[in-house]
Order: sequence, then C-alpha cells, then structure tokens
Amino acid sequence: MPKVTEEYLESRRNFILDCATKVVREKPLYQMTMRDIIKEAELSQGAIYRYYSSLEEIYIAIANRDIPMGIMEKQMDEMISSREKPTTIILEGFRIIAEYIILLQDTLGGKMYFELLVLYAQNIKETENLIAKMNFKQSLGYIQSRFMGYTLEHIEKGDFKPIISTKALMDFIGVSMDGILDDTAISSMNGKDIDVLTLCNTLAKSILYFLNLKD
Repeated sequence: MPKVTEEYLESRRNFILDCATKVVREKPLYQMTMRDIIKEAELSQGAIYRYYSSLEEIYIAIANRDIPMGIMEKQMDEMISSREKPTTIILEGFRIIAEYIILLQDTLGGKMYFELLVLYAQNIKETENLIAKMNFKQSLGYIQSRFMGYTLEHIEKGDFKPIISTKALMDFIGVSMDGILDDTAISSMNGKDIDVLTLCNTLAKSILYFLNLKD
C-alpha cells in the first residue's frame, strides 16, 4: 500500500474546504449540514470525518484560510515602538484597526463571524470558543491587549493623566472595539455601510479626551 504523504492529506483537506466554502456561499450557516458538504464533495461521511470532526471545525478552517493573520499585528507593533508622540500613536493605531475591519468586510470569514453569532446566540460559551479560534479575532485581541498595555504603561509612568478611572477607561476601550466590530458585521450582512474609519477615529479622539491629551 503506497505511503500517504502530508501533501496528499493537505490536498484532501483543502478539497473538502473548497467544497464547504461553496456551500457556505450558497446557504446561511443555520441551514448548512454536514450532508451538504458530503454531497458537494461526493465523498462518504467517513471520508469527511477523517479530516474534520465537526461542522464547527470546518467553519473555523474556512474562516482562517480566508482571513490573513499577522498584518495588523506588525503594523501596530511598529507604531507603538516608534518615537511618534502619543496622540499620533493612538490616532494611527485606530486607523490601522479600522482598515483591518474594512478588510474583513470583504472576506467570507467576516460574513461567517456574524452568522456564527446568530447561530450560537443561545450558547454564549460555545460562541466564544468558536470565535476565539478565528485568526481575525486573535489578531484583534492581540491589538487590543497591545494598545491597552501601552496605555497602562504610560499611565503608570505618569505620562498620561486620565480624567476617569483606569478600569473605566480599559472597559470603555474593550467594549467600544467589540461594538464597532459587531455593528460592522451586522450592517454588512444587511447591506448597509458603516463608516468604520470615522467610528474608529471618533473612538481614538474620545480616548485622547479621557487621557487628557490634546489631538
């Protein structure tokens, strides 16, 4: 019996994902079943499960193949490590975030993000577990952590003198970033446009205000 190579296994995984992607483009996730993928791929159920153990695993694989990772992290790292003044870093940092969210709007992974929120609305823990495995969510989580770390560091040094409590500021940043992402996903699904750049710029200026910094 010939040896099964990693290249062969990878090609089979990609073939299944290609078939699943076609189904995802044609049907909402709440109507999609493993049987749809089996029919599209013309493979047995056992053959599909040999590579992917569940629909959820396929969802994650499709989204992660579709969404680039590492681009925004590098840009944000370079911005925070630069010698630019804090106001520039904060404004430019949120511009980077806005451009990444805009990029997501044109990806299948971005579409799937909102559909997963709806599909697992009654199971918050399951939703969080799924979305946490998506590349773009990890990227945004890294950026949020990096930005908050930068802000906290300068508050502790006395460079920033916020007019509200540090906890309130961190909560405001986190909730606002999540809100922009979710509202963008919902609006794009409904065919409506949201000016993400303006929203992120407004958030950045609000943070400057709370940090008692001038734009």
